Amino acid sequence: MNVGPSGKQAILHPSTMSEGCIGPHPANMTLSDGTVVDCKLQVGELQRFTFPAQPKPGEIAMPFFDREPDDPAHYFGQAKGMKQVLWERGWWPSEVTGVARTKMKQDDMAVALGMLPDFLAETSAFEDSLNWCGHFGLLSPKGHPEMAGQGVEYCWGKAKQHYRRHNTMDNKTFEKSVIECMSTAEVLNTERVRKFARRARAYRNGYREPELAGSYLGIEKLVKRCKSHRYTLDQAYSFIRNA
Repeated sequence: MNVGPSGKQAILHPSTMSEGCIGPHPANMTLSDGTVVDCKLQVGELQRFTFPAQPKPGEIAMPFFDREPDDPAHYFGQAKGMKQVLWERGWWPSEVTGVARTKMKQDDMAVALGMLPDFLAETSAFEDSLNWCGHFGLLSPKGHPEMAGQGVEYCWGKAKQHYRRHNTMDNKTFEKSVIECMSTAEVLNTERVRKFARRARAYRNGYREPELAGSYLGIEKLVKRCKSHRYTLDQAYSFIRNA
């Protein structure tokens, strides 16, 4: 989500407010005629993350920090952004409570939203697609593809390594080379696959039993150092090469 209702940003599912979603600050908006309206959401109410495309009387159709826009219709149907979402819930600092509004920065907004119960329970687009098809996903920790399945990522890594070493750069033999990489006799034999599965189990045990995780203390450090999606072949190159 962006700070304000501008730019491209993800649209989250509408959320029903629970006690943990509501903050201590007021969410009052002063209309052009001087009337003060209490816009703070209450427990049980539904919050949508876009402004209404065709607002009805009494609906919030523009951000609280832009009360006199040149074109109010500019916000119709647009995503609200973090600032507006926090304000509607009562988490946006107010001078009434003695906290300056300008002290909450973008990182602070993201942290504040990320700690709310409905955001913690938010599902990804991938999970939504699985649920829509009638399935569910058991997701491994982010940044640890090596823990998936029974060592399947190590198997893919070994197959890719074999292909690179024996790549003839000839399109005519491409399909044959790919089939050779997946050979259960030469490349992915039983002994090697079992070794990969054992390695994956060792990683999972490090999460299930903290007292056994002494050799896994460097995992999170490795994740922080990685700037893109983790790739098992790069992470465990020596292990896969010598397997």
